[in-house]
Order: sequence, then C-alpha cells, then structure tokens
Amino acid sequence: MLNKLARKALAPLNDSWFSRLQYARHHGRFPDLEFPKALNEKLQWLKLNYRDPLLKICADKVSARAFVAEKVGAKHLVPSIAIYDSVDQIDFDALPASFVLKASHGSGWNIICRDKKRLDVAVTRRKLARWHSQNFYEIGREWAYDALTPRILAEEFINGPDGDSPWDYKVFCFHGVARFIQVDYARFSDHTRALYDLHWNQLPCALEYPRRVQPSARPVALPELLRVAETLSIGFPFVRVDLYALGMRVLFGEMTFYPGKGVERFYPTSWDREFGAWLDVDSVRQEAYRTRLQGSN
Repeated sequence: MLNKLARKALAPLNDSWFSRLQYARHHGRFPDLEFPKALNEKLQWLKLNYRDPLLKICADKVSARAFVAEKVGAKHLVPSIAIYDSVDQIDFDALPASFVLKASHGSGWNIICRDKKRLDVAVTRRKLARWHSQNFYEIGREWAYDALTPRILAEEFINGPDGDSPWDYKVFCFHGVARFIQVDYARFSDHTRALYDLHWNQLPCALEYPRRVQPSARPVALPELLRVAETLSIGFPFVRVDLYALGMRVLFGEMTFYPGKGVERFYPTSWDREFGAWLDVDSVRQEAYRTRLQGSN
C-alpha cells in the first residue's frame, strides 16, 4: 500500500501517527479514531487497540493450521508438503511438479508454482530470502504480524476447475457472524472484484478495484463455506476468512484481520459506513476494560 520511499519517511512515527497518515494518503482525510464510524476507520482502531494474542496465532500461516484443524477439522486444510525455518532448507528437487510456497509471517508473500520446470529457482530463492528478512508489521503497522517467527510453508497446489488456482471466497465476519463475501477475478491481469450478500446477490458497490458487473455462479458449497468462516471467526470482533470451494470441498486459505491494511476505498463511499455499522467498537472497548480490571485484582 505504501511504496518504499513513503514507508521510509513514515518509519520514525509511532503506530498512531503512521496509521493516521497512511489512511489520509488513501482517503484524503484523517480517520476519526475516537468515535470511528466507517469500516476502514474501525480497522485502524483495531490495529492500534485490539491486542488478543490469538490474532498472532491465526495470522501466522503455520500456527493457523493447528487452529483451523481444532475448530473445523483438518479436512479443511490444504495438504502441506513441508515447513522450512530458512530458505536454505528448501530442496526444490524434492518438491512436486506444482506447489505453493508461503512466507508464514506476512500476507500476499506467496510463490505459486504451476510447473516447476518453468520456475526460476534462483529468483525464487532471492524473493523468499527478502521476505524472510522482513518484519511484515513494518509495512502497514498491522499488530497481528509484529515479531512473528519467519518460516516458509510449502503446500500442495490446488487446481481450480479451469486448471488454474481456484477462486478464493473472502468472507467478512463481524462478532462471529458472516455479513458479506468478496471475490476477486483476474488478479494478475485485469483485476476486478465483486461483493455478494449471504444469498449470493451481488451488491451495488465496489471495493478498491473495479466492480465486476457480470456475477459469477453461486458456489454449491456456499452454506458450508459460511459455516466454516463463522466457526473460525467466533471470538473475534472482526476477521476476513479466506476460503476455497472446490465443488462441495471447502479449504482454508488464511485469516486476515485488517483487509487492505484498512485503507481500501469503497465506491460509493457510503458503503464504508454501512459495513462499518456491523463492527461494534464500543463492545470491544468494554471487554478490554473488563479484562484490565480482572488483571488488576
């Protein structure tokens, strides 16, 4: 979201001012962090104030697997191949013809290999080494990623119906209840996006990327997809649960606590407030206050 030069300029700032300026850069105004109304404002508030240690477990691509297996069962996990503590441990010759490599301590740091014969191993190692040396938290000051142990997770490549990666269904959950679903199309070419309600009616709004006008088919596993997302979201004020649906099979992708770092724009902008109404920041404040009182007794 911020280029290297901008991040360097903002690096000396504390998290609060960093979040304010990052938000203003994308929205043209400072967020109201005292009485937030819009979803993006409330995501900034969560970044600065919500400190449940479980967020770090679920943000980590490796430790999240145990959480998912416990909550909804290992059948919803993409089969793993290996977990590496360093890039040097990766034996590319031993990997299958297709696979996915994920930096466990960040988001979007993935190598999707559909055909190992066409993979430039040297370039891949350099990219993984660069990610491995970074603290993903420093990019957007997302607390859940701060000081996570860098590891590399190798998973099986899951074929979609067209032989490419399957679509992922990003379920936005508020206080344990699914509210809407985001689907991205052609992410590496002509990126469009659509938002759907829980009955698979396309919503008349866009989120950061152009709205795909032509709706896609309702996934046959939609009820199971929503069940898995809601089960994983229980106990969190907000989380976006990313899942794959292959026929009736639902597989876990990741859990995201600050989608788009809390700066992606809604069009029309009124939808930012409409979605934000589902996130009750006051209840989070009250719970944190009760927790502090209990800890002082």
